Formats: sequence, C-alpha cells, structure tokens
Amino acid sequence: MVDALTLRGGDYWAGPVLPLMTSLDIEAYPFVEIEGLTRPVAFREATYGVELALLNLARRRLADDKDRSDLFEEAVKRSLTKILPHGVELPYASTFIPIAGTENKGETDFIFRDPVAGTFIGECKAMTAVHAPDTVINSFTDQVGKATKQLRLRMNAVKNGGAVIVDGIPWTAPADDVFGIAVTIHSYGGAVWNHECLPYAEGSHPNIAVMPIHQLLVVVRAMGSASDLAEFIRFRSALLDMNIELQDELDILAAFVFSDAARIRALVDDAPQHGMRVIRAYGVDLNVSLNDTMPTNAEAWQNRLKRTLV
Repeated sequence: MVDALTLRGGDYWAGPVLPLMTSLDIEAYPFVEIEGLTRPVAFREATYGVELALLNLARRRLADDKDRSDLFEEAVKRSLTKILPHGVELPYASTFIPIAGTENKGETDFIFRDPVAGTFIGECKAMTAVHAPDTVINSFTDQVGKATKQLRLRMNAVKNGGAVIVDGIPWTAPADDVFGIAVTIHSYGGAVWNHECLPYAEGSHPNIAVMPIHQLLVVVRAMGSASDLAEFIRFRSALLDMNIELQDELDILAAFVFSDAARIRALVDDAPQHGMRVIRAYGVDLNVSLNDTMPTNAEAWQNRLKRTLV
C-alpha cells in the first residue's frame, strides 16, 4: 500500500518548476523513496491527511466515476456507523426521498434519525481538488453547490411530510427538525469555512454544514448525542453568519466545547466595525496526535480536546 503512495527520488527533476508549485501530488504521494528507504517527506499529509492519499489511489484504480462515488459514500457511512451517538439510527441500505411534483427520485447518500434531535440527510461529493489555484472557487461552487442544492430539496421534502424510502420500505423521518450535511474529500482551500465563499455554493443555511470527511468524523466523535450535533451545526452556521474568519473545523469545535454562540456574538458586537474578525486558532502537538489512542466516548474526547489544544 505504501509503495502505491510513494514517489521515487528524482521523478520530477527534469520537469518545469511552476506546475510543481501548484501541483497537489503531495497529497496523493506523501512518501518518497530515496536510495532504498521510504520516508514520509510530506509529513502532514502522511499523518494527519493520509485519507486523501488513499482516496486518490482509489480514483486512480477505479476508472468509473460511479464506482469512485460509491466507494466514498461507503467510507462515510461505515465510519459514521462506528461513531454516531447512542440511539441514532443510520440505515445501511439504498435511500430515496422523492421530490414532489417532479420525476426526481431523490436518491440520497445517507440518512440518520434521532427521536429528539430530528433527521439528518447527507450528500457526499467525491471530487478531488483541482490543480490550478485560481479555479478552486469554481470547483467549489459547482461541486459543493450541487450537494447543497440536493440537500435543500430533500430537506424541504421531509419538512413537508414527503416520504422517505429505505430499502424499498417507507421509513419514518422526524420532520420538525431536518439537517443537511455535505461531505467532501477536502476543504477546497478552506472555502468550506469561509463566510464569503459559502454563498457561492448556496451553503449558507442554519441547518446545513459543509465538512470534509476527516473533520466530520472528529466532530461527530465529540458529540454526546444527536441533539449536540444539531446544536453544533447551528452553532457553526451562526459563527459563519457573524463573518468570522475560520481556519479549520477544529477551531469551531473548540469554540463549541469551550464557549457558546451568545458569548461569541456579544464579543463580535462589541468589536470595532473595521478589521478582520478571527476566532482563536488551535494546534495539536504532533506526538499527541500520533501516539494518543482514540477516546472511547464523547465525554473523554471533549476532555482530551480541553487538555491537548494549545
């Protein structure tokens, strides 16, 4: 497996420099073999973001786009099944939310429900990042925009009492509170956390979150209940509505665990009208990230965050 994610020393020596400066091969090949030794030269990608390399490998091995999409959806559903809070039901079968008045069958990537928190609908986008930096926003607008549009249609259908069909059988979905989660492979250069970029992809909605798979799993693992997850989705939307500059999902999660939206709103209201509004950014010591075992429950995970974020 590592060999498939490895470049050989000198592979690019004869090529032009400019394409390498904008290339994302570092995500696909975080390892480099030099004189018989393979090392994680792209250390961050080989440790924190190895899923990008694995998903890029899958895209190279799978020629059909449908197979690539199915693989990503399977990875998301299987991962969520392992970490969703107790009492949440995520069916592992084909799901449809027909859109009334159209021929749209409303095929849905995943759905889960909680009797208290409501219904959560998910759309996965298995597109990889583009190479040219100046086209990232176009890719974000097109690819993520498709996901949020699909989410809005399905959310409205459920809110209006539309049917949910799971494995060919009607499935009761609580309609009072309906949330949407658009799951991407990567962050589109941070656009998923940018209050100026999200409107281009119709991602500004109090009940919709756009999150890369890695960050989604970190967040869900820290939630003690589906109600916590619902509150978190609304919390992050509130931060984005305040035009706060956000750098990573972990910063939002830390603010959620350590503070509350009303307190942050008060701080923002008291801040000068001019200048950049930035939420505190956190880091995690690399040794802690690599060596600590994953907490077994949400409370332990939140305590770990409070102890290790610096």
